[in-house]
Amino acid sequence: MDRNVQVFGISLDDVESHRKFRAELGLPFPLLADTDGAVSKAYDSLMEEGGLKYAARKLVLVDKAGKVVWRDEDYGVGEPAELDALLKAVAAL
Repeated sequence: MDRNVQVFGISLDDVESHRKFRAELGLPFPLLADTDGAVSKAYDSLMEEGGLKYAARKLVLVDKAGKVVWRDEDYGVGEPAELDALLKAVAAL
């Protein structure tokens, strides 16, 4: 079923790190490098702990107008219920 959805990951890691990680896991979607943290900050995902900055894992669904229409603030990687919730949100677009 084609929902005309673009999937990508964003983190503070650099392009080369993303290239290796994507190849290692065989990810079918691009990973974007947010090395200055601007995108992570805009989506309220930029975290700092012990002087280290990182982007918290969140799922964000943005409509064609650029409006955030759904968020999962506590994304559990690999949890089927998380994916089901996202697919329901996409179907509701």
